[in-house]
Amino acid sequence: MKSIPLEDEKKWAYSKMDTVFLLNARSFERIKSSLKRLEPNDFFTDEQYSFKGGYTAVLKYGGLGGDISYTFRSPNTRTKTRGLNYYICTCALILETAGFSKADISRFLGLKRPVKRCD
Repeated sequence: MKSIPLEDEKKWAYSKMDTVFLLNARSFERIKSSLKRLEPNDFFTDEQYSFKGGYTAVLKYGGLGGDISYTFRSPNTRTKTRGLNYYICTCALILETAGFSKADISRFLGLKRPVKRCD
């Protein structure tokens, strides 16, 4: 999982992340199940969004046969309208599995409150 601040300022430094970690089988299955819920056709793409500040979130996964990557600018903005609920949930689950606290997850994803269960 990778997050890149749009501006190279100290105030956005907390959102910079490039994390790789090992999973046990149970955690892998939970994340895999969450990834399967991501449906690109649900992502709202008809409206142009202009962002000043914020961050770009990259979620990339795959194996020997190739990778799948989702990249969104400020997925915490108009999340529901843009069809990014499961994207945010999946990112939160990955961060939780990596050992981050709910407060840190909310801060990384720019959320006002922690993500509730998405099952």
